[in-house]
Amino acid sequence: MSHVADKLIGLIAQFNDHGLEFSAQDAERVLDLAQTILSDSGLDTLPTASWKQFLSLTRHPRFLTALPDSTARNAWADATFEIIEGIHFTLGDLLEQRTEENPDRILFQDLKETGAGSWTYQQIRQRVRSNAAVFLKEGVLSEHRPPEGLNDGKPRVALLCKNGIGSACCDLACLSHDIFVTPLNVHLNTENLTWIFDRLDITTAVCDHPDRLEKLLAIRENSRRYFKIFTLNDCLRAGSDDIFLLEERRSHLDSSEITSILEARPTMGMRDVATAMFTSGSTGRPKG
Repeated sequence: MSHVADKLIGLIAQFNDHGLEFSAQDAERVLDLAQTILSDSGLDTLPTASWKQFLSLTRHPRFLTALPDSTARNAWADATFEIIEGIHFTLGDLLEQRTEENPDRILFQDLKETGAGSWTYQQIRQRVRSNAAVFLKEGVLSEHRPPEGLNDGKPRVALLCKNGIGSACCDLACLSHDIFVTPLNVHLNTENLTWIFDRLDITTAVCDHPDRLEKLLAIRENSRRYFKIFTLNDCLRAGSDDIFLLEERRSHLDSSEITSILEARPTMGMRDVATAMFTSGSTGRPKG
Protein backbone atom coordinates (compact mmCIF):
# COMPACT_ATOMS: atom_id res chain seq x y z
CA MET A 1 0.00 0.00 0.00
CA SER A 2 1.35 3.45 -0.90
CA HIS A 3 2.40 6.18 1.51
CA VAL A 4 -0.48 8.34 0.22
CA ALA A 5 -2.97 5.55 0.92
CA ASP A 6 -1.63 5.16 4.45
CA LYS A 7 -2.09 8.90 5.00
CA LEU A 8 -5.70 8.80 3.82
CA ILE A 9 -6.56 5.81 6.00
CA GLY A 10 -4.95 7.54 8.96
CA LEU A 11 -6.93 10.74 8.41
CA ILE A 12 -10.21 8.85 8.09
CA ALA A 13 -9.51 7.04 11.37
CA GLN A 14 -8.54 10.31 13.04
CA PHE A 15 -11.77 12.09 12.12
CA ASN A 16 -13.89 9.08 13.03
CA ASP A 17 -12.21 8.81 16.44
CA HIS A 18 -12.25 12.50 17.36
CA GLY A 19 -15.51 13.75 15.94
CA LEU A 20 -16.54 14.96 12.53
CA GLU A 21 -15.18 18.51 12.76
CA PHE A 22 -13.45 19.71 9.60
CA SER A 23 -11.59 22.85 8.68
CA ALA A 24 -11.37 23.79 5.02
CA GLN A 25 -7.77 22.59 5.12
CA ASP A 26 -8.80 19.21 6.58
CA ALA A 27 -11.48 18.65 3.94
CA GLU A 28 -9.17 19.65 1.07
CA ARG A 29 -6.44 17.36 2.37
CA VAL A 30 -8.74 14.33 2.48
CA LEU A 31 -10.04 15.07 -1.01
CA ASP A 32 -6.55 15.69 -2.43
CA LEU A 33 -5.28 12.37 -1.07
CA ALA A 34 -8.25 10.48 -2.57
CA GLN A 35 -7.79 12.19 -5.94
CA THR A 36 -4.09 11.36 -5.93
CA ILE A 37 -4.77 7.69 -5.25
CA LEU A 38 -7.41 7.51 -7.97
CA SER A 39 -5.26 9.24 -10.60
CA ASP A 40 -1.88 7.66 -9.78
CA SER A 41 -2.55 4.10 -8.65
CA GLY A 42 -6.28 3.44 -8.90
CA LEU A 43 -9.04 2.07 -6.71
CA ASP A 44 -7.26 -1.20 -5.97
CA THR A 45 -4.70 0.68 -3.88
CA LEU A 46 -7.18 0.71 -0.99
CA PRO A 47 -9.39 -2.14 0.21
CA THR A 48 -13.11 -1.74 -0.42
CA ALA A 49 -13.73 -1.29 3.31
CA SER A 50 -11.49 1.80 3.36
CA TRP A 51 -13.27 3.35 0.37
CA LYS A 52 -16.58 2.73 2.14
CA GLN A 53 -15.19 4.57 5.17
CA PHE A 54 -14.18 7.43 2.88
CA LEU A 55 -17.72 7.62 1.47
CA SER A 56 -19.23 7.52 4.95
CA LEU A 57 -16.96 10.30 6.18
CA THR A 58 -17.20 12.64 3.21
CA ARG A 59 -20.99 12.46 2.74
CA HIS A 60 -21.34 14.17 6.09
CA PRO A 61 -22.69 17.75 5.77
CA ARG A 62 -19.84 19.08 7.89
CA PHE A 63 -17.31 17.78 5.40
CA LEU A 64 -19.18 19.10 2.38
CA THR A 65 -19.68 22.55 3.85
CA ALA A 66 -16.01 22.69 4.83
CA LEU A 67 -14.95 22.38 1.18
CA PRO A 68 -14.04 25.92 0.13
CA ASP A 69 -15.96 26.36 -3.12
CA SER A 70 -18.02 24.76 -5.88
CA THR A 71 -14.89 23.63 -7.71
CA ALA A 72 -13.85 21.54 -4.72
CA ARG A 73 -17.36 20.15 -4.27
CA ASN A 74 -17.51 19.19 -7.96
CA ALA A 75 -14.15 17.46 -7.59
CA TRP A 76 -15.52 15.58 -4.57
CA ALA A 77 -18.57 14.53 -6.62
CA ASP A 78 -16.38 13.26 -9.48
CA ALA A 79 -14.19 11.25 -7.10
CA THR A 80 -17.20 9.91 -5.22
CA PHE A 81 -18.98 8.64 -8.33
CA GLU A 82 -15.78 6.97 -9.53
CA ILE A 83 -15.47 5.18 -6.18
CA ILE A 84 -19.16 4.24 -6.03
CA GLU A 85 -19.04 2.69 -9.48
CA GLY A 86 -15.66 1.06 -8.95
CA ILE A 87 -16.54 -0.74 -5.69
CA HIS A 88 -20.24 -1.20 -6.59
CA PHE A 89 -21.40 0.77 -3.57
CA THR A 90 -25.18 0.48 -3.43
CA LEU A 91 -28.16 1.93 -1.62
CA GLY A 92 -28.06 -1.26 0.41
CA ASP A 93 -24.51 -0.47 1.52
CA LEU A 94 -25.64 3.01 2.54
CA LEU A 95 -28.51 1.54 4.58
CA GLU A 96 -26.04 -0.83 6.26
CA GLN A 97 -23.76 2.09 7.15
CA ARG A 98 -26.57 4.19 8.57
CA THR A 99 -27.94 1.25 10.55
CA GLU A 100 -24.53 0.51 12.02
CA GLU A 101 -24.12 4.17 13.02
CA ASN A 102 -27.66 4.73 14.31
CA PRO A 103 -29.44 1.39 14.89
CA ASP A 104 -32.07 2.82 17.23
CA ARG A 105 -32.69 6.13 15.47
CA ILE A 106 -36.17 6.54 14.00
CA LEU A 107 -36.13 6.24 10.21
CA PHE A 108 -39.88 6.03 9.42
CA GLN A 109 -43.02 7.04 11.22
CA ASP A 110 -46.47 6.06 10.00
CA LEU A 111 -49.52 6.71 12.13
CA LYS A 112 -52.04 5.46 9.58
CA GLU A 113 -51.23 1.76 9.38
CA THR A 114 -52.70 -0.65 11.90
CA GLY A 115 -50.12 -1.45 14.54
CA ALA A 116 -47.68 1.04 13.05
CA GLY A 117 -45.73 3.76 14.74
CA SER A 118 -42.02 4.44 14.83
CA TRP A 119 -39.58 2.28 12.91
CA THR A 120 -35.85 2.36 13.64
CA TYR A 121 -33.03 1.87 11.14
CA GLN A 122 -32.46 -1.63 12.52
CA GLN A 123 -36.12 -2.62 12.17
CA ILE A 124 -36.35 -1.27 8.63
CA ARG A 125 -33.10 -2.98 7.65
CA GLN A 126 -34.41 -6.36 8.83
CA ARG A 127 -37.69 -5.95 6.98
CA VAL A 128 -36.01 -4.69 3.81
CA ARG A 129 -33.54 -7.58 3.73
CA SER A 130 -36.20 -10.23 4.26
CA ASN A 131 -38.47 -8.67 1.62
CA ALA A 132 -35.62 -8.66 -0.88
CA ALA A 133 -34.79 -12.30 -0.10
CA VAL A 134 -38.41 -13.34 -0.75
CA PHE A 135 -38.53 -11.46 -4.05
CA LEU A 136 -35.22 -12.96 -5.17
CA LYS A 137 -36.10 -16.50 -4.10
CA GLU A 138 -39.76 -16.61 -5.15
CA GLY A 139 -40.26 -13.65 -7.48
CA VAL A 140 -40.18 -15.55 -10.77
CA LEU A 141 -42.52 -18.48 -11.41
CA SER A 142 -40.27 -20.98 -13.18
CA GLU A 143 -43.17 -22.89 -14.70
CA HIS A 144 -44.37 -19.78 -16.52
CA ARG A 145 -41.76 -18.97 -19.15
CA PRO A 146 -41.49 -15.33 -20.26
CA PRO A 147 -42.49 -14.24 -23.76
CA GLU A 148 -39.64 -14.67 -26.21
CA GLY A 149 -36.99 -11.98 -25.97
CA LEU A 150 -38.11 -10.69 -22.60
CA ASN A 151 -37.05 -11.27 -18.99
CA ASP A 152 -33.76 -13.03 -18.24
CA GLY A 153 -35.05 -14.77 -15.13
CA LYS A 154 -34.61 -11.93 -12.66
CA PRO A 155 -37.58 -10.72 -10.59
CA ARG A 156 -39.28 -7.51 -11.73
CA VAL A 157 -41.63 -6.11 -9.12
CA ALA A 158 -44.72 -3.90 -9.38
CA LEU A 159 -46.12 -2.19 -6.28
CA LEU A 160 -49.86 -1.45 -6.39
CA CYS A 161 -50.09 0.04 -2.91
CA LYS A 162 -50.85 3.28 -1.17
CA ASN A 163 -47.95 5.02 0.54
CA GLY A 164 -47.08 3.37 3.84
CA ILE A 165 -44.39 1.49 5.74
CA GLY A 166 -45.16 -1.80 4.02
CA SER A 167 -44.92 -0.47 0.48
CA ALA A 168 -41.89 1.69 1.35
CA CYS A 169 -40.04 -1.36 2.65
CA CYS A 170 -40.86 -3.27 -0.54
CA ASP A 171 -39.64 -0.39 -2.70
CA LEU A 172 -36.47 0.00 -0.63
CA ALA A 173 -35.89 -3.76 -0.68
CA CYS A 174 -35.79 -3.69 -4.47
CA LEU A 175 -33.78 -0.49 -4.87
CA SER A 176 -31.16 -1.62 -2.36
CA HIS A 177 -30.81 -5.19 -3.69
CA ASP A 178 -30.64 -4.86 -7.48
CA ILE A 179 -34.28 -5.75 -8.18
CA PHE A 180 -36.18 -3.76 -10.79
CA VAL A 181 -39.28 -2.10 -9.28
CA THR A 182 -42.13 0.12 -10.42
CA PRO A 183 -44.36 1.82 -7.81
CA LEU A 184 -47.75 2.34 -9.49
CA ASN A 185 -50.57 4.82 -9.04
CA VAL A 186 -53.42 2.92 -7.38
CA HIS A 187 -55.94 4.93 -9.42
CA LEU A 188 -54.70 3.70 -12.82
CA ASN A 189 -57.31 1.65 -14.64
CA THR A 190 -56.87 -2.04 -15.41
CA GLU A 191 -56.23 -1.46 -19.12
CA ASN A 192 -53.35 0.92 -18.50
CA LEU A 193 -51.93 -1.26 -15.74
CA THR A 194 -51.97 -4.29 -18.02
CA TRP A 195 -50.13 -2.26 -20.66
CA ILE A 196 -47.49 -1.32 -18.05
CA PHE A 197 -47.14 -4.91 -16.83
CA ASP A 198 -46.57 -6.13 -20.38
CA ARG A 199 -44.20 -3.29 -21.23
CA LEU A 200 -42.06 -3.94 -18.14
CA ASP A 201 -42.44 -7.74 -18.09
CA ILE A 202 -43.50 -7.81 -14.44
CA THR A 203 -42.91 -11.14 -12.64
CA THR A 204 -44.20 -10.20 -9.17
CA ALA A 205 -46.82 -7.78 -7.88
CA VAL A 206 -47.50 -6.50 -4.36
CA CYS A 207 -50.79 -5.05 -3.12
CA ASP A 208 -52.19 -3.82 0.19
CA HIS A 209 -56.00 -4.01 -0.16
CA PRO A 210 -58.63 -6.50 -1.40
CA ASP A 211 -59.76 -4.09 -4.11
CA ARG A 212 -56.24 -3.84 -5.47
CA LEU A 213 -55.87 -7.60 -5.29
CA GLU A 214 -58.92 -7.94 -7.52
CA LYS A 215 -57.38 -5.43 -9.93
CA LEU A 216 -54.16 -7.47 -10.04
CA LEU A 217 -56.11 -10.65 -10.75
CA ALA A 218 -57.85 -8.90 -13.65
CA ILE A 219 -54.48 -7.74 -14.97
CA ARG A 220 -53.08 -11.25 -14.69
CA GLU A 221 -55.94 -12.62 -16.77
CA ASN A 222 -54.97 -10.33 -19.66
CA SER A 223 -51.22 -9.83 -19.38
CA ARG A 224 -48.65 -11.67 -21.47
CA ARG A 225 -46.91 -13.06 -18.40
CA TYR A 226 -48.55 -14.83 -15.48
CA PHE A 227 -47.13 -13.28 -12.28
CA LYS A 228 -47.05 -14.06 -8.57
CA ILE A 229 -48.94 -11.81 -6.15
CA PHE A 230 -47.91 -10.88 -2.61
CA THR A 231 -50.31 -9.08 -0.31
CA LEU A 232 -49.31 -6.95 2.67
CA ASN A 233 -52.55 -7.59 4.56
CA ASP A 234 -54.34 -10.74 5.70
CA CYS A 235 -56.27 -12.21 2.81
CA LEU A 236 -58.63 -15.20 2.60
CA ARG A 237 -57.21 -16.06 -0.82
CA ALA A 238 -53.61 -16.21 0.39
CA GLY A 239 -52.12 -19.63 -0.25
CA SER A 240 -54.08 -20.28 -3.44
CA ASP A 241 -53.86 -19.08 -7.03
CA ASP A 242 -50.24 -17.96 -6.51
CA ILE A 243 -51.33 -15.33 -3.96
CA PHE A 244 -49.20 -15.15 -0.83
CA LEU A 245 -49.04 -13.11 2.36
CA LEU A 246 -45.62 -11.45 2.23
CA GLU A 247 -45.15 -11.51 6.00
CA GLU A 248 -45.81 -15.25 6.06
CA ARG A 249 -43.26 -15.88 3.31
CA ARG A 250 -40.68 -13.77 5.17
CA SER A 251 -41.20 -15.88 8.30
CA HIS A 252 -39.94 -18.97 6.45
CA LEU A 253 -36.47 -17.47 6.02
CA ASP A 254 -33.91 -17.39 8.81
CA SER A 255 -31.13 -14.83 8.93
CA SER A 256 -28.49 -17.14 7.44
CA GLU A 257 -30.67 -18.02 4.44
CA ILE A 258 -31.51 -14.34 3.89
CA THR A 259 -27.81 -13.49 3.87
CA SER A 260 -27.03 -16.35 1.50
CA ILE A 261 -29.77 -15.30 -0.95
CA LEU A 262 -28.73 -11.64 -0.92
CA GLU A 263 -25.04 -12.40 -1.37
CA ALA A 264 -25.74 -14.64 -4.38
CA ARG A 265 -28.01 -12.19 -6.20
CA PRO A 266 -27.16 -10.82 -9.65
CA THR A 267 -26.13 -7.18 -9.41
CA MET A 268 -26.98 -4.11 -11.46
CA GLY A 269 -24.54 -1.58 -12.81
CA MET A 270 -24.85 2.14 -12.13
CA ARG A 271 -26.30 2.68 -15.60
CA ASP A 272 -28.87 -0.12 -15.47
CA VAL A 273 -32.52 0.87 -15.08
CA ALA A 274 -33.49 0.29 -11.44
CA THR A 275 -37.02 1.72 -11.37
CA ALA A 276 -39.75 3.21 -13.54
CA MET A 277 -42.55 5.57 -12.51
CA PHE A 278 -45.55 6.51 -14.58
CA THR A 279 -47.86 9.48 -14.96
CA SER A 280 -51.57 9.11 -14.24
CA GLY A 281 -52.49 8.43 -17.86
CA SER A 282 -55.23 11.07 -17.80
CA THR A 283 -54.34 12.20 -21.33
CA GLY A 284 -53.82 8.74 -22.81
CA ARG A 285 -51.28 6.04 -22.06
CA PRO A 286 -49.25 6.60 -18.86
CA LYS A 287 -45.81 8.01 -19.55
CA GLY A 288 -42.87 6.34 -17.82
